[in-house]
Amino acid sequence: KEGPSPDVISCNTALHACRHEGAELAANMLRRMQACGIDPDVVTFNTVIRSNGEHWEWVLALLANMDQRGLANEGSYRVALHAFIKENQLSPALNLLQQMHAKSLQLDAGSYNYLISALLRVGASEWAVHLVQRAIADKAFAKVRP
Repeated sequence: KEGPSPDVISCNTALHACRHEGAELAANMLRRMQACGIDPDVVTFNTVIRSNGEHWEWVLALLANMDQRGLANEGSYRVALHAFIKENQLSPALNLLQQMHAKSLQLDAGSYNYLISALLRVGASEWAVHLVQRAIADKAFAKVRP
């Protein structure tokens, strides 16, 4: 029996369901979508990025692809930042933070806290203090409601 043809929504649902199965599966699903003529959307890319933090160079290439398509937004960069931190890829995370600032994209308080905590865990207290100061200047913590 033939069923309905897959579309971006059904592919995103499958990606989301498999997101914890590893980076290779997510990357393969993205390639198969594109090979079938299904254009990925921001949800597709963000889901793939979330599962690929250890492959930071590829994630940066995905973000560049998203930028070219007009799909990248603050959420996409935050997803990548969190994926990098989760995989202890702090150098790419800090570089991504610089890119975000160059593009006038803002970090939220949760993202600042996550990055600051990761820096403190590895003993990079000077960077952590710098980020606290930047977060205060960006008024990131002022947006947090009690």
